[in-house]
This record gives sequence, structure tokens and C-alpha cells, in this order.
Amino acid sequence: ILESVGEWNNFGVISSNTGISNIINWPDHEKQWRGNNLEIQSRVKNVDIIYKTTNLNEARQLLDLYGISFIFIGQNESIKYNPVSLKKFNLMATTIFSETYNGQEIKIMKLNNE
Repeated sequence: ILESVGEWNNFGVISSNTGISNIINWPDHEKQWRGNNLEIQSRVKNVDIIYKTTNLNEARQLLDLYGISFIFIGQNESIKYNPVSLKKFNLMATTIFSETYNGQEIKIMKLNNE
């Protein structure tokens, strides 16, 4: 699952509660175990690229690289990323869950097969 990257409490919630792998989360925790590994930095950067880009092909290539099937858009993603760049997911995925909590929309999307 694609989730925005951050540290501890509010990040990686879907992955840590479902067991569905994400690309990376809690990078400082990962560095404690693996050292300042280039793979950690690359994954953090690629998650940002996927969320920030408006280029569908660029996003799709990175999603495919990591075998991502689901995209999560919640409070962290809505705060961290531009709504314009998040709209691309409507063209490449189908919303399978959508709820509003405290005025904040939360969506889980399933990537469409090409």
C-alpha cells in the first residue's frame, strides 16, 4: 500500500494495522536497524515522487516497481501533498473505501490494471 512517509504514531497506520506492506515508513527507525542505507533514502524519495508528480506514467512506473496495489489518501497525505497532484489517482485507481471523519476525507484506492 502507498502511504505517506513519517515517524511513528500517525504514519504507516494502514500497513502496521493490516500487515499489508508499504514502500517505507518510520525511516529513522529503519536507519537504527539498517544504518543510513541508500535504499531507505531512495524509497522515501520515491514515495514523495509518486504523491507529488502529476505525470501518470512516472507515478505508475514507481508504483509497479514496488508492487503497489492500493493507495491511501488520508489526513497526512492531504496535508503533505498538493490536491492537484493527488487527483491523478482518480485516473489510475478505483476508490474502494471513502469516509469522512472530522471533516477529513479518507480514501483507499485500488490501482487499475493496465
